[in-house]
Amino acid sequence: MKCTISSLLREIFRYKRLVFLGQLIAIVTTVLITIVPLFIPFLVDELLLGKDGNLTKILAYIFGTLEIYWYVLIVLIAILVLRLLATLLGILQTKIFVTIAKKITFALRLNLLNHLQN
Repeated sequence: MKCTISSLLREIFRYKRLVFLGQLIAIVTTVLITIVPLFIPFLVDELLLGKDGNLTKILAYIFGTLEIYWYVLIVLIAILVLRLLATLLGILQTKIFVTIAKKITFALRLNLLNHLQN
């Protein structure tokens, strides 16, 4: 393996499943993090301002009619679960990309060692 951009890309393509999985996890993590701030306007509009909305209707359908603080508590738990899931997926994504980087670095070092021995 030569130390050129094309050879590095070839080496990366050897791990295309892991790269694809890492990218997919990155997209899912971004979506999970992006959804979290959208809950707050729903709560303000539907609970404080009394506007009709889907969030309280869905929660009322699932849990029955609840007091306002229960809606807030349920949304808080949902936000915490989403953040935890996003954090765990971020850790998994980092592990995948670090594994790929270590394998490619090892291949480069092995190639360099073989070159120096010859």
